[in-house]
Amino acid sequence: MGNKAVPTSTTLEVLPEQVWADICAAAERAGLAPEPEARPVLSLILFKQYPAFVYDRERVKTALRETEQMLKYLAAFAELYRQRWWPELPENEFKVILDGRAEPFISSNKKTEHDLWSIARLRRRPLGLWARCRVIRNANARKANVQREWLISRLCGVWLDHFNGQHLGVNRPSQGGKPYGPLIDYLLVAMRVVIPDSALPDPETLDDAITRESKERESARQLKLKLSELKAHGGLTLKK
Repeated sequence: MGNKAVPTSTTLEVLPEQVWADICAAAERAGLAPEPEARPVLSLILFKQYPAFVYDRERVKTALRETEQMLKYLAAFAELYRQRWWPELPENEFKVILDGRAEPFISSNKKTEHDLWSIARLRRRPLGLWARCRVIRNANARKANVQREWLISRLCGVWLDHFNGQHLGVNRPSQGGKPYGPLIDYLLVAMRVVIPDSALPDPETLDDAITRESKERESARQLKLKLSELKAHGGLTLKK
């Protein structure tokens, strides 16, 4: 379920130039640019992980439990860090930084600024895995195409983590019609590499999948470990 190390181009097929150009064009329309690892990560997902994907109930259950613990403890650590080194920062502004919707800026203390950036980045991987596990577990429960749901979830994660998208959103014509936008364009370009045109999901289906992914990510962000429990126990105790 977890992400593996990104292989080099000598060990894995790489996205064709035109496909990569079309993906970058979609991201550019959203005002985004890829990080250096975006292309090899997409290649790994499309050419290795997607073909080999098999739903494993126990692995999903374990991953959910472990990532939930990670997110709770990271939330507790982040709040204690704020209280110690930047107590004047309002909690709502701190949450925006941790969610990656704003960059920390402290002209007088670059060390704390870098620490907060690092904490926010550290949350990305467990948050993405937790949301992805929930999405595919729910897809399995409703007898949907779990492999395709997994792929959309992974691609949404790349959009957020390796193109630095601020959110998962689509547009709709004011007079009604099919959803559209850079995110849908990106998903269709990437999915077309491994799925024939006749089997590609339509924009409405993609919009539904994007909405589910967004809801799970928001649920992950809401995971909290009450600080009162920290004080009561004098520390953290892992719950199995």
